[in-house]
Amino acid sequence: MTPKDVTLVNLRPQEMLPALAAGSIDAIDTWEPHIANAKKALGEAVAELDTTGTYSETFNIVVTRPYLDANPALVEKFIASLIDAEVWMKAHPDEAITVVADAVGMKRDDLAPIWADYVYRVRLDDRLIEILKTHSAWRLESGNHPPGAVMPDFSKVVVAEPLKKVDPARVTLSWK
Repeated sequence: MTPKDVTLVNLRPQEMLPALAAGSIDAIDTWEPHIANAKKALGEAVAELDTTGTYSETFNIVVTRPYLDANPALVEKFIASLIDAEVWMKAHPDEAITVVADAVGMKRDDLAPIWADYVYRVRLDDRLIEILKTHSAWRLESGNHPPGAVMPDFSKVVVAEPLKKVDPARVTLSWK
């Protein structure tokens, strides 16, 4: 396929299932619980494509530099709490599935079979930087970016010091 073979439609996640069900779009690209909801609502009418290894989604902590400068201890406590949560989730996977399912409004039985697809790990590494670069390149190439945007120099915007203070082994950036 080429970009000419598709028409992109920008919808909010909650608008995707109704549009797919109505036939006004042919496919959606989304995340849980929207995937499970689509499967439940449309049954055999949908086919999920296996994209394992194709895409990595990250959740990144972003604060302004003035906030970080004014609140370093608070940021470090926040990072430490994320690490505590990671450790707890690994030690108590059954409870973690229940907690996460409740938090995202998903049935536990829908989350449990895909739980292993998600990696909850607090870290700063070269893989993260490559994911950020790939995503940025796609946005620049597709025109899906603010006016005047350029490829960021991630070595200038990713700040490793708070995580290094909490757990230095979790920072493995080759340029830090």
